[in-house]
Amino acid sequence: MSPTTTPAAPSADGLRRAFRVRAILRAPDFSGPQKAALLALNAWPLVHLSGAAAIVLLLPSSPLVRSSTALAWLLLAPPLLCRIVGGNTLPTGEFPVPSAIFFRWWFTWQLQSLFNRLPWIEESLRFVPGFYSAWLRLWGARVGRLTLWSPGVKIFDRPLLRVGDDVVVGIDARLVGHFSSVDHAGQTTLTLGPVTLGDRTTVGGSALLSAGFVLEPDQATEALFLGAPFTRWRSGQRVPSASPDSAALLSQPK
Repeated sequence: MSPTTTPAAPSADGLRRAFRVRAILRAPDFSGPQKAALLALNAWPLVHLSGAAAIVLLLPSSPLVRSSTALAWLLLAPPLLCRIVGGNTLPTGEFPVPSAIFFRWWFTWQLQSLFNRLPWIEESLRFVPGFYSAWLRLWGARVGRLTLWSPGVKIFDRPLLRVGDDVVVGIDARLVGHFSSVDHAGQTTLTLGPVTLGDRTTVGGSALLSAGFVLEPDQATEALFLGAPFTRWRSGQRVPSASPDSAALLSQPK
């Protein structure tokens, strides 16, 4: 009797049917000035930390004032610079690499680098009720009232976050507003899209929600859920997500 195999069932989020590997036919072609710009932007994390150290060591004031100023520099300078560069938010869509939008996003990414690599900084902000949500708003995120940020939550694109009221984000959940891909011509691209969580939603532990993901109000994902890019969920079912308007979603009547 010959052995039989059972094909893997299609996942609810559709990831098992997605293309896993694509050939890159046109690699990113950065000019000399663009490469120099990349290197300059990559230096921000070092400038960020060096500035805090300089304030603590060189500012002619009391230790309390020096430490308070250094803390303000660490926490406030990056989101304020992000708002200056990115405006109220970053655009949504697929963009070539390199491009003006790519560099705009790359700068915001470098501004977030310290917090992405040292997540304990954000964990400490969550000790003060409401402070972490307020800090995210400085980056351009939209966060409603009474959001519970569980331990280990990681947000990698803070300007691309849309959260309604009474939302629970589970332990170790990850929310990412970008991904790199290859378009139909084989050229590397950058895709940006907000992660949107409607009112009274719950994100399960260790879930991964990608760019353009929308969870409409009054739903809960299971643990380890994979929210595929630009998918939309309503009443427990995946629905077509043609140009979802996250701002309209968050303003739905309760």
